[in-house]
Amino acid sequence: MKNFAHLKQLVSESIVYGLAGVLTRFLSFLLVPVYTRIFLPDDYGVMSLVTNTIGLVAIFVVFGLDSAAARWFYDTDESEQQKRTIATWAWFQIVVSTVIGGAIVVFSDTLSVLLVAREDAAIYLRLLAFALPLGTLGTVVINWLRLQRRPWATAMFALGTNLLTIMLTLLFVVVLRLGLKGVFLSQLATALVSTLIAVLLMGAWVSPAYFDRRQLIDMLKFSFPLIPASISYWIVNLSGIYFIKGFSTTSEVGLYQVGSSFASAMAILTAAFQQALGPFSMSIHKREDAAKVYADILTAYTLTACLFSLLLSLFATEILSLVTTKTYLGASRIVGILSFNYVVTGFIYIASIGMNIAKTTRPYGVAVVTASILTVVLNAVFVPHFGKEGAALSTLIAQAFVPVFVFYAAQKLYPIPYRFAAVTATFVLAFGIALLGGPITTGSFVTDIPVKLGMLGLFVSSVFVLRITTIAKLRGMVAEFFVKGSHGC
Repeated sequence: MKNFAHLKQLVSESIVYGLAGVLTRFLSFLLVPVYTRIFLPDDYGVMSLVTNTIGLVAIFVVFGLDSAAARWFYDTDESEQQKRTIATWAWFQIVVSTVIGGAIVVFSDTLSVLLVAREDAAIYLRLLAFALPLGTLGTVVINWLRLQRRPWATAMFALGTNLLTIMLTLLFVVVLRLGLKGVFLSQLATALVSTLIAVLLMGAWVSPAYFDRRQLIDMLKFSFPLIPASISYWIVNLSGIYFIKGFSTTSEVGLYQVGSSFASAMAILTAAFQQALGPFSMSIHKREDAAKVYADILTAYTLTACLFSLLLSLFATEILSLVTTKTYLGASRIVGILSFNYVVTGFIYIASIGMNIAKTTRPYGVAVVTASILTVVLNAVFVPHFGKEGAALSTLIAQAFVPVFVFYAAQKLYPIPYRFAAVTATFVLAFGIALLGGPITTGSFVTDIPVKLGMLGLFVSSVFVLRITTIAKLRGMVAEFFVKGSHGC
């Protein structure tokens, strides 16, 4: 009974974090129709390049200490020692982000020309550079609340800061008409407010008196190897925009970013799946039929995720025409390709089950670093010939390498009878239909929608005709995951 109580608590916390993540992504998505009606693709491209560049810098300033803090926090139940862990992390990151942010401010004019080729980008870089140290305590307080097992407080803080950013963006961009400057001003203001709230919440937890140099050295030794994997993940998913800028135009970068934003609707599904999969997969790993259940999960996930991704891909043009302007319709193919990239992300979570049971993450680290190298090579080959679509394909192919490698390595550690042939056939079939059906546009919803619904029906019928699954199997998998799984082992 005690173990079940712990499991129940874990599941309930996962649901809270999952719902908060879904709401956060949804709220962020609401800004896309606003941006596309105010900014031209060239401006959107500038916003993407500046934001993603600072995102890479943020990986360095964190130094993986968020993971190290979680490891050291639970070494003791003594409040004083736990305060030392949090304060050591916070002050190190504040100092590092201040130094790096200052360097960006000093060289912002040069960086704006090199990265964006627009002099006005310098002010945007400076605004986000100031936000780097100001945003530190906002990051720390979220992790601090999570470490204290306060999921509702964590979710409320995250949602609150997200809502504040949206409201300030609407004020600065829509009402005051400050343009791109308003977008970055809202992020800076949110960072400032989150810092003030963090100080009020944590108080003595971030007192400089608790900074411990020796503990910092130990934490850095633990966290430093995590940085290459984080940078590699950034390269796989975000480096394509720099190749687009180098071989094409900033406007194409903007279209790519808009397509990526709409494709991220799939991330809502995969994020919710990840939150549910983690506790569920570990709660049943001692059952005799655990391996079979894991295999069924892969099949069920593939069918569900491919169906939703195909739906998004086929109707990308129609969705874009409803919520953006005609200028952005060229992003439709990007939606189709990158939505399947999120399907692949879900494969990674499932592939990691075997690694988690064997208590090793080395295969994932090797896979992500290799995929980052592959991304650079593919971008260099594809983007000059296929433009932004080439960048999207590079990301998808490189991302797909990760689950393939992890599945291969994990099967040696913990064999699971996955139906790889059926899964591959399902993915290829869905992606193929998406590539063929997505571009169909006659300019009339009356004509296009029935044709695309027919192609969606073709996918569903093919799944049953090819015996990839049956109605009985689907019912069984749903019952296993949602009924039996809820009772634990």
